[in-house]
Amino acid sequence: MPTDTSPAAPNFAGFWRRVGAFIVDVLILGLLGLSLHFWAGTWLVRLDAWGPLLGFALALAYFGLLNSRLGQGQTLGKRLLAIRVVDGAGQFLTPSRALLRFVPLGLPWFLNSLQGYLGWLLWPWNALLTLLTLGLGSVLLYLLIFNRTTRRSLHDLLVGSHVLRASGGSVAPATPLWAGHLAVCAVLALLSLALPTLLERTLSGPALRDVRAIQQRLEAEPDVARAAVLIGTRRHLATQSSQHDFSFLSLAVHSRHADLANPRRAQQLAQAALAVSPGLRSVNQVQVELIYGYNIGIFSSHQSVSYTRTPAVWLAPAVPAALPTAQP
Repeated sequence: MPTDTSPAAPNFAGFWRRVGAFIVDVLILGLLGLSLHFWAGTWLVRLDAWGPLLGFALALAYFGLLNSRLGQGQTLGKRLLAIRVVDGAGQFLTPSRALLRFVPLGLPWFLNSLQGYLGWLLWPWNALLTLLTLGLGSVLLYLLIFNRTTRRSLHDLLVGSHVLRASGGSVAPATPLWAGHLAVCAVLALLSLALPTLLERTLSGPALRDVRAIQQRLEAEPDVARAAVLIGTRRHLATQSSQHDFSFLSLAVHSRHADLANPRRAQQLAQAALAVSPGLRSVNQVQVELIYGYNIGIFSSHQSVSYTRTPAVWLAPAVPAALPTAQP
């Protein structure tokens, strides 16, 4: 059973100290990502789905090694906020134990960064992914906020670590985690598992089938890394006394090449989407956004060019260099 500590040790680091230290550490990792951008930005784009895994490895090394005895239990953020990580005996963690401690803390963030590369997943993989992002993330945050006696969250309970003020002090004897916290964590995990099924049932229908079919068609293009598709309707106020619905198809296409100012390429993608779902030719507007960039979790960089036309213009034999934008 997970263990927690009694309130006998007043030296536990508080919520804001821990959060403040984490924010400093995230900013430091962001600066590392920025330096990588200037040094190897094109290479980072080529990593594609491996990008978040690189970011996870860098963050794992930073938090894991510095939170161990190699860093005296302190990342740079913890050193600035005067807190440290120790085990139940008040000793610094071994590197392997500190690396394991970061895994549940880093998984939600980096798997969320990876989701955009995975496309449509089927049960049980989408449920597992939601559990490891939304479920695990909510459990970590809940315990950090509401386990007020020690502020120990899941990653601390996993390896038996404690975060103390660096000024000194002992660790109290371990006691079981309150059953109420365990119950809430179980409910959060179950809700995250059920969410993909609920969304699937809510969003099922012709529109969702069109979205999936268009996404698969666009991602079959050799220079398309991934695509996101949105079909919807918004209310447009024509005058003060009248409104009308304005339908649209939005294609966000991540390109493997940086030539985004390419109306002809945008037309090809729009035509491919409309060929998959001819019924969408009746929408008022089709937007194609060409995107070039990357996301490695600790840093991201994107540039984009957006083309918005009516279906009739997209389906014309040729697209001139400049086209009028579709208006509501």
